[in-house]
Amino acid sequence: MRDLRTSEIGYRIMSDGAEQPQDPFVVACIPAFNEERNIGGVVVRAKGFVDRVIVCDDGSMDLTGAIAEGLGAVVIRHERNRVV
Repeated sequence: MRDLRTSEIGYRIMSDGAEQPQDPFVVACIPAFNEERNIGGVVVRAKGFVDRVIVCDDGSMDLTGAIAEGLGAVVIRHERNRVV
């Protein structure tokens, strides 16, 4: 089977559609709420240790998500803060 492409989460997608794990793939998941002053440094430092940085922007009213995205993080946005 031919290796056709790599999925977003570190698996090889084979020609028959099967997924095979690649070498270890490390992800940093960072929760953030109104952290525009700090998120840039956190994302940049995290990128030095992991393969992918994901920021969960939990309803921020500032530029937290935009800054993280601009630095290469994958950003998941909640419309409102979900702190319980």
